[in-house]
Amino acid sequence: MADLKFGTHTDHGLNEARNLVAHKVASLPAGAEAQVIYHNGRLKIRDAAGNWIDPTARANHTGNQPASTVSDLRATVTGYRLDEFAAPTAPVNAGAQRITNAAPGSAAGDLATYGQLQDAVAAAAAGVSFKAAVRLATTGPVTRSGLAAVDGITPNADDRVLVKAQADPVENGIYLAKAGAWARAADADSPGDLRGGAVIAVEEGATNGDRLYLLTTNGSITPGETGQTWAVYGTGSDGFTLAGAGLLAVGADTIAVGAGPGIVVTADAVAVDTAVVARKVIADVTPTAAGPVTIRHGLGNQFVDVSVYDISTTTPALVLTGVDLTDADNVALSFGGAGTYRVVVVG
Repeated sequence: MADLKFGTHTDHGLNEARNLVAHKVASLPAGAEAQVIYHNGRLKIRDAAGNWIDPTARANHTGNQPASTVSDLRATVTGYRLDEFAAPTAPVNAGAQRITNAAPGSAAGDLATYGQLQDAVAAAAAGVSFKAAVRLATTGPVTRSGLAAVDGITPNADDRVLVKAQADPVENGIYLAKAGAWARAADADSPGDLRGGAVIAVEEGATNGDRLYLLTTNGSITPGETGQTWAVYGTGSDGFTLAGAGLLAVGADTIAVGAGPGIVVTADAVAVDTAVVARKVIADVTPTAAGPVTIRHGLGNQFVDVSVYDISTTTPALVLTGVDLTDADNVALSFGGAGTYRVVVVG
């Protein structure tokens, strides 16, 4: 049966047109506005400009699309990295949550990690700037190339080494050992990385192991241009301690009292050597009648010197009395009558 064609509009009088099938075409034809066809599995409608529009395409939707109707929305959004989003233009609220596994900040404007803050506070409290420890420190000029022994130990590639004894102090600094030419360490290769008062620990070495070194160069320091002078931190024999008068540096972090004539030093005390140094005891007595008076001096020495002074007047006067050296802790004095006396025992 041939197709039935209408030469004019048909008015269904608001009644349904049931069981209609869109016209299937192999290629998009020319047509009139609002013409409907079915092409390549899609329903198409021709607009006023003569374009065929797919009404099911998202690009042609207007209004809001509920997120629940977009099947891959969550997977797509959560698959993006934070650095792929536009930079925020207002404060970012972390909702009282921590940001974890962050890299340490390395430039102005970077956030500092908790570990960096702890290190900064500790350094500020100590009044010095601590650098990361080096494995070795040189004891004399080196070529700054290859893996030859330093202070008795052969470094591995990328071991940190404090070079401090070059003929030209501009060559001094903190390096990474290499099979070829050594490179300055990243934390000590640029202006601002080092300042006077920086302290660095040396882990190993026959001479420098377990020592601290202090950068004594003052002012602005540009590695490779400014000479660097590194000195042992402290002036004790091991660099860690400064022994003042009467003290001895006996280890990397220990000082001891120097023993001498008249001084006895034990594990937990310093005392006078009573075999060399005399001690003195003073006591006032007021006998009321003639007779002996016992004075306890507690010097542990029976052979003492005893002097007696009459202090009943403003001008003390030496008095001769009988003295009995009773024992190592007591003496007995014989007075001829009442009086006020001061007794001095030395021994």
